[in-house]
Amino acid sequence: MSTTKPVLELDGLRVAFRGDAGWVDVVRGISFTLDPGQSLAVVGESGSGKTVSALSLMDLVPRPSGRAVWNALRLDGEDLPSPGDPRWEGLRGSRIAMVFQDPMTSLNPVMSVGAQIVEVLARHRRMNGTEALERATELMAQVGIPEGGHRLRAFPHEFSGGQRQRIMIAMALAGEPDVLIADEPTTALDVTVQAQIVDLVRSLQEARGLSLLWITHDLALVAGFADRVAVMYAGRIVEEAPTGDLFKSPAHPYTALLLRSAPRIHGGDERLVAIEGQPPDPASLPGGCPFAPRCPLVEERCREREPELEAVRPGHHSACWRSAQVSSWTPAS
Repeated sequence: MSTTKPVLELDGLRVAFRGDAGWVDVVRGISFTLDPGQSLAVVGESGSGKTVSALSLMDLVPRPSGRAVWNALRLDGEDLPSPGDPRWEGLRGSRIAMVFQDPMTSLNPVMSVGAQIVEVLARHRRMNGTEALERATELMAQVGIPEGGHRLRAFPHEFSGGQRQRIMIAMALAGEPDVLIADEPTTALDVTVQAQIVDLVRSLQEARGLSLLWITHDLALVAGFADRVAVMYAGRIVEEAPTGDLFKSPAHPYTALLLRSAPRIHGGDERLVAIEGQPPDPASLPGGCPFAPRCPLVEERCREREPELEAVRPGHHSACWRSAQVSSWTPAS
């Protein structure tokens, strides 16, 4: 067992939004730790609570329509302020930074990219104009923007989608954070550029010793670089394990179906498996396990009680009454 002190510790995160009928829980008590230099991928279908969880770690859940609470959130062993505390202004972007999903809407369209990077450096690194411009030029080079120094005066619309995402990464790194959150940063990009962005983040993580939280709906994308994977469904983590173990022996039917629904280069004649049905509405979750209406292994107890996340083997946790049978189960084509 590792004795490394976690960089990030989250215990019991809950997020709710105000609806017509009152408050609706969209994240229902998730917990995880992130070690120094470690990569944790959080995966699941749209609506599972991945992005909202990430926004909560930056205190970016909109108020008063939303609220986030946790039992504990620690960075390097230090308790972080409660949501809404003014001290988050100094933490966000410096100690925890985030690369958002759509750079075209995240970058300010009426400010040059250089001005936006310099703004981060001035606020969090206390650099003056000349120092900030020099550092911004270095960051542009580090993320692979050709002639980065000359292009600091350019505006976001003058760059390609992949280049805009690289600029977002440069902005996130400008504050020299301990933890980098990447929220589906490759979703709007073609597969070639996706691979380039993944390789860039991996190389920067290794060079800087960053701890990385990668949010995605694509399990195949994280297979080559994530140390651990947490699978979310209906606002909860339903499985969490080392990446190799999870891909080899999933312990939750939802994870097994996600793996079989993704195309493989060397898949042969194996047919892809579709997950029947739709994720549940957070405002009207079914009784028992939320995955029960879609689960091929459902039993009566699945509809009566929701299982807790428990260890099925060292380092591997699953929230399923039939975890022991899942690894030997083959989803039907």
